[in-house]
Amino acid sequence: MHIYIHRPRPNMDFLKAGLVILSMLCLLPSMCRSNLTYRKYDIRNNICDTLKDTDIILSYDHAVILKYSLDSKGLDYRPSFYCRYKVLSRESNMGIIAIVQKMKFRKLSEEMCIDYLKIKIDGLPTCGHILFGKTVDKNGNITSTYENYIRNKYWTQGTHIQGDNTLETEMSLNNHRPQINDTLEMEVAYTGFRRCYEGESSEWFDCGHNVCIKSSLVNDGIVNCPFGDCRDEGNCELARSQLDNETK
Repeated sequence: MHIYIHRPRPNMDFLKAGLVILSMLCLLPSMCRSNLTYRKYDIRNNICDTLKDTDIILSYDHAVILKYSLDSKGLDYRPSFYCRYKVLSRESNMGIIAIVQKMKFRKLSEEMCIDYLKIKIDGLPTCGHILFGKTVDKNGNITSTYENYIRNKYWTQGTHIQGDNTLETEMSLNNHRPQINDTLEMEVAYTGFRRCYEGESSEWFDCGHNVCIKSSLVNDGIVNCPFGDCRDEGNCELARSQLDNETK
């Protein structure tokens, strides 16, 4: 199943008024980028509400954000949940970056997850407290860059880079009921990338290691560069401060 969202066609007067408002909002670059460059879905209601596997289409200009959030005190708490989906590149030469922007999933031990996200089905399960693909320790500090050096790739725990045009993901919440005040949440961003070229135009941003993303994704509060330094947001602490401001 492919994800498409149908909206009724507006009348022309309403459309013109909307364009005027949008042009005014675009005086604030971060607000304009957020509306135009990301497709955001609730993983439970938009992606996993079908018995069939779901395919999500990704392009260079439009990244995808999938969210899951459920407080244990909510009335709709489900004791178990499982979902699997694929992200597909629209362009044939486009790779896919997946970065867990934030996560609070339960762990049974340092080696075992109660709840988990697997970016690529044969990948390692990710759980615990994650920000921008990196682990947050008990003191609230984001761990150092390149915490996991896997197969000669600079991947952090909540990051995956796929060179071809299909990236599979699965998510599971176990039937262990959370403790009081536990909150289960997850947000993962999928971004299209291509190889950088010499003399690259300003349309593209160099993340390092020959990975380029669209410049429209830079300084927008979402970490899209995959190598643990949050380069497209200045650095990870700047990205975190912006995230904290948005959640206040």
